[in-house]
Amino acid sequence: MTIEDIHIKNLGLTPLQEMGMATQNFPDYTNDRLTIHRLDVVLLSFIMRGTCEHLIDDRRYPAHGPSIGITHLNQTHCIFTAAGSVADIMNIYLDLDRLHLPALPVPLQEMVPRLLPLNARFANRLNRVQQLDLPEDSPLPSIARLLDRELNGRQPGWNGAVMACLQIFLTELCRTASATGIRPQESDHPSALRLERVRAHMDEHFREPLTLDQLSAVAGLSRTYLCRAFHAHAGKAIFTYLQERRIQAAMLTLRQSNDKVIQIANDCGFNDLSHFNRCFRRFCGQTPLAYRRQDKEGI
Repeated sequence: MTIEDIHIKNLGLTPLQEMGMATQNFPDYTNDRLTIHRLDVVLLSFIMRGTCEHLIDDRRYPAHGPSIGITHLNQTHCIFTAAGSVADIMNIYLDLDRLHLPALPVPLQEMVPRLLPLNARFANRLNRVQQLDLPEDSPLPSIARLLDRELNGRQPGWNGAVMACLQIFLTELCRTASATGIRPQESDHPSALRLERVRAHMDEHFREPLTLDQLSAVAGLSRTYLCRAFHAHAGKAIFTYLQERRIQAAMLTLRQSNDKVIQIANDCGFNDLSHFNRCFRRFCGQTPLAYRRQDKEGI
């Protein structure tokens, strides 16, 4: 099987180069060939209308409008249609190293890392395929069209309008994901439901000093079995998952506030600044201060 690497960052999409976001429209899209490609940005495939199938990595998902499929960095992807079928699709490209994500209220902000991979290192078996089905009356298609108009029309004031649209878009996306849930991942692990309870508990309480005994009680499993089973289920050790959840929360706060690093570390579940700095460097390749400075400079 041939996989084509498409470097979106080099295609000359001006908004992507300027602010880390771009859109492309594919009205009446048809494709009956398995043309698999891999992108160097995060892709939101917004199915506005019609039906199709979305292949992400090795899994096929039936998709219909309105819905959004999220392809992570370096994942393979293809959207194809059956004979006689068409779909209206808007691609939304996000370079999350460059894009300054707007701040959201805490309940919604904590949904952002579940939807958008802030760093390719945070991929795991549970978030590698994100498919969000939208209600028929969802305002997201209208918001996306307005975002597209501002990005590509470049009328006076377009920069501010784009960021306002993005904030509204992310707000509604996180609201929808919180209310309806992300399409669950397939798992054949015999303890999958219990392990998902543990994952949900960590996602909700990651700021607290969680212990293995507490997580074992949530799962109703022994400590040893929980550690082994969670690694098989998620592809990562249980406390690696927890650390990554905390680091992603810290990344968002570093980009969106001027709080001191020690305060951010404490607020995100780290009670030791040196430990936080080591974890942050391991996952992000730089110190928290360097990460904040890079974002402020728009690099």
